[in-house]
Amino acid sequence: MLQNSIRGGKVASSYLFYGLSGIGKRFTAVNFAKALNCASDEDDACDICPSCKKINSGIHPDFVIVEPQKGKVESLRAPRDEKSRKGSREIKVDHVRLLEEALHLSAYEAKYKVAVLDEAELMNEEAANAFLKTLEEPPSGTVIIIVSSSLERLPETIKSRCLKVAFKPLGRRDMEAMLKDKYPEPEKLSAIIALSAGRPGLALQEGKDMLARRGAFMKAFSAMAAGAPDGWTAKTDKQDIEDFIDSCGLLLRDMLIAKISTDEALLLNPDMGRVVRNLSKGAEKEVIIDCYKRLSSLKGGLVYNPNKSILWNYAGSFMRRLKIKPEAFADA
Repeated sequence: MLQNSIRGGKVASSYLFYGLSGIGKRFTAVNFAKALNCASDEDDACDICPSCKKINSGIHPDFVIVEPQKGKVESLRAPRDEKSRKGSREIKVDHVRLLEEALHLSAYEAKYKVAVLDEAELMNEEAANAFLKTLEEPPSGTVIIIVSSSLERLPETIKSRCLKVAFKPLGRRDMEAMLKDKYPEPEKLSAIIALSAGRPGLALQEGKDMLARRGAFMKAFSAMAAGAPDGWTAKTDKQDIEDFIDSCGLLLRDMLIAKISTDEALLLNPDMGRVVRNLSKGAEKEVIIDCYKRLSSLKGGLVYNPNKSILWNYAGSFMRRLKIKPEAFADA
C-alpha cells in the first residue's frame, strides 16, 4: 500500500502506524521515509544513495524522529535504553514545538520533509492538543508518521486525521526466515518465535533475554504456587509486576490449550509442552479461566500502585486453586 502511494504520487500528509510493540512499525516508518526521498527510480529505498545513508545515520536535515525521554528535553532524538523504559517517560509539549519548528522550515534537499512521532501514546494532554494543530494544517511537502502500540490511548481527534495502517503479527514461516541465521538451534528458534508472538523486532533484539526471563518467571511462579510469602523483592517495580502478570496469562493460556488439545504446536511455549501438561493436570478448565480473568483485573489495578506484598499474597490465593504440585516444575 505504501509503495503504491509512492508510485501513484498520492502520498498522505499524515499516517498512523499501529500494532504490537516490536512488530516493525518504527522500522517501516524509517524505511518509508527513505523510499519517499530515495534517489533511485524505484518505490523502495535503495540504501546506497546519499539520502538513504543520511537517514540511516540520523543526520538527514529533512528527517526527524520525536520520541519520549526521561528528564529535560535536549533534542528530538531521545534515548531508548532499558532505564528510560522503566522511568517516567512522556512526550511533552516541548517535543511538539520542536517538531513544528522543524516542519515549517523549507526542505533542504529532500522531496518530502518527514517526521516520525514514535510511541505517540505517551503524549501528555498538552502535547496532544499542540500536535493536533500541526495535523490540521500540515506544512506543504511534509509527511508525518505517528507510531503507536496503544491505539486506544490516542485521542480520537488525532486518529481521525490520519491514514491508519495496521501492523499484524507475522506468521511462523516469515519469522523463521528472518531469525534462522541468528538462532540456528531449532528448539531455541521455535521457543523464541512462540514467545515473541509474531514480533520480529522483539525476537531480534531480546530473543535470548526472553528465554532467560522465562526461566526467572517460572521460578517465581513456582514460589507463588507453593504459597511462598512475598516473592517480589524491594527492587521489583510496577513494570516487573506487569511483566510477571503477562507471563502468568500466557502460561494459563497454554495450560488451557493442554487441557483441550494434544497438539503442542498450538502452545506459545511449544518447547515446554511436557511442563505445561504437568502444570495443568490438577487444574479444572473453569478455574484456569477464572484465574486468567482475575489476573487481568489485577493488571488494570496496577495504575493505583497497590502494596506489592498484598498483591502477591492475593494472586497466590487464587492461583493455588490450580492445584499445581511442586514436581510439575522439575523440567522447567
